[in-house]
Amino acid sequence: MSESIDRRQFLQTATLAATAATAVTGTALAADAKTGAKPTSHQGPLTRRWTEQRWLLDNTIRSVGMDWDQPRSVYLSAPCGPQAAADFAAVRARIQKYADAAPAFEAAAKRREGVAKAALEAGDTVTARENYFIAAIHWGAAQWPIDENNAQNQLYNTRKRECYGAYAKLADHRVEEAWITMPDGKRLPAWFHLPPRYSGGKIPVVISVPGMDSFKEMSVALYGDRWLSRGMAVLAIDGPGQYESPLLDIYFSMPAWVSTGTAAVDSPYNVLFVM
Repeated sequence: MSESIDRRQFLQTATLAATAATAVTGTALAADAKTGAKPTSHQGPLTRRWTEQRWLLDNTIRSVGMDWDQPRSVYLSAPCGPQAAADFAAVRARIQKYADAAPAFEAAAKRREGVAKAALEAGDTVTARENYFIAAIHWGAAQWPIDENNAQNQLYNTRKRECYGAYAKLADHRVEEAWITMPDGKRLPAWFHLPPRYSGGKIPVVISVPGMDSFKEMSVALYGDRWLSRGMAVLAIDGPGQYESPLLDIYFSMPAWVSTGTAAVDSPYNVLFVM
């Protein structure tokens, strides 16, 4: 039998899962029809197909792993370097369904954050730096399956920022918290990196824009970054609708992205440093 799930087995599992999902959903809908109450676990809008057909995605994850749609664990681990390989191997093994993702990354983040704090207390700043960085990546990864501005997402984002801020103080190059002012007065979150041994003067700046499945903290590698090692600065942002931005009420739209391009280029970080 190949790595992909046997078709007959998949269909049999699908039939059982679909029957169970329909029964559960039908019961919930009937209860709501009688009481008029909304589900307590989610107060926002719901996509019925996503709720009722989650078993399809879960079966796929059980078959091929958390990287079913793209090499997510690969590009998340890349900026951390080889020392995080064991973390991601454990996370891949733990994620057997979609709902496993956030708890798996949360557990990895807490462990790394604990190691970082202990190292800092012991005066081992290099170990603290590395573990704070990896913890920030794990906290950001834990946000990935959460599609609403809820307490869990806010908590993960706060821990991500705090760990990355702790890393920034210990980094081998200058890292600054940055905010890009938009035309409507809202500010996009960003981090500004100057290359090691920067001593002043104007240098090229790369504006790094992650996709919807990635975040600004993973845009610059812990060591050997491709842009910093070439003597360039990096302005890493979360665009409208990406990760931290919707938590700040900055949502995706074409006009918002058009404004982002201009605002990022005209920001003080570029005015001061772009050649």
